[in-house]
Amino acid sequence: TVQVINEAGEVVRRSAGAPTTAVIPVTDVGSDRRHVVVGDGTDDGFRISGQHILTPQGGYTILVAGSSESAESTLKTVALLLGAAAPIIIAAAAAATYRLVKRSLRSVEAIRVRVSDISTTDLSERVPVPEHRDEISELAHTMNAMLARIESGHTAQRQFVGDASHELRSPLAAIISALEVGQAHPELLNTELTAGTLIPEAYRMQALVEDLLLLARADERALLPRVEDIDLDDLAEREATRLRRASTHTVYTDLQP
Repeated sequence: TVQVINEAGEVVRRSAGAPTTAVIPVTDVGSDRRHVVVGDGTDDGFRISGQHILTPQGGYTILVAGSSESAESTLKTVALLLGAAAPIIIAAAAAATYRLVKRSLRSVEAIRVRVSDISTTDLSERVPVPEHRDEISELAHTMNAMLARIESGHTAQRQFVGDASHELRSPLAAIISALEVGQAHPELLNTELTAGTLIPEAYRMQALVEDLLLLARADERALLPRVEDIDLDDLAEREATRLRRASTHTVYTDLQP
């Protein structure tokens, strides 16, 4: 239904079947010519829109009315469809969520089992990495990198302990051998044996222990690096002297400054 109403409130134009009087008072539309009023008719359940316009012949108000039955029917249909589809949508979302959570928990459980099986005697094991790239797979990669660092540190520690044991064994063996000689032959426990064997080997063992403590501090990152020159000639001469005392073989050296 379309009506054109003049300033006197008379219907000057209307669509076929439209009433001869205004469906609503033109004052309900408002004074602003651009204003649109949406309302319900009192008798037929219409939704009415109004618009003021100005022409050279004067002011007019255009009213457009339509039955709200089709809109309400559409709303009811949409509501019924949503009501029927809501349980299906909720069930599908719940199933998808359950599947994703179950897959994630399965991956976490596999990682937990593998970590619990890793022992300090064999650090070569790694946790399984899920095929899907997500936070769980990133966690598995991070744990494998951590296990690789732990394995490397453990290997270096065992190598260090083995080397330290080997280095400490030599001065201890020399000291014990000299003391056993002195115990069996007290007359040989003189200044030469003490100054030539016992004291140098004791100093050497002390230096090794201090080096071990130094390395331990370095592992704890409590040691500042320092660079200094080492005289290799003196080092080689000291080792040659030690070998001459500890061995029956003749040791020759040819050191060039």
